[in-house]
Amino acid sequence: MTKIEKDLILEELCAFLPYDITVEIEWAPVDHPDKIIVTTRKLIESDIRDFRLSDTDLQPWVLIKSIKPYLRPLSSMTDKEMEEMHAVLSPKGTAQYKCDRIETPISHFGDMIPYEYMRRVVRYLRSKHFDCGKLIDIGLANIKN
Repeated sequence: MTKIEKDLILEELCAFLPYDITVEIEWAPVDHPDKIIVTTRKLIESDIRDFRLSDTDLQPWVLIKSIKPYLRPLSSMTDKEMEEMHAVLSPKGTAQYKCDRIETPISHFGDMIPYEYMRRVVRYLRSKHFDCGKLIDIGLANIKN
């Protein structure tokens, strides 16, 4: 795993902390380092540690690369979720930019989307556990059923 991917997953995991996301964690007990255990549970802050210590310091935390969140592909968004997002994000009477079925307002300066709207879009997508970072595609997340 490259450093960029590791930083990306740390950033993504931290962003999901307020939204009760479920993750799969692979870890090895200190007394049985050859035994790999896979646990599925809600992500908590103490799960997230970026280790720069020796391999003997694995407890009580796990390596970032061993955590995989369960996320939903954007294509799984329901019509009801789409309407809900548009009602929250799009002021009436504004032009719309459409990408992957998601519409966001366009500023008066052309095709630029205002930062505040993009922040709301990303916050909404994370609250519904959508994969807005293509983590499923690169193998850093599992598909949520």
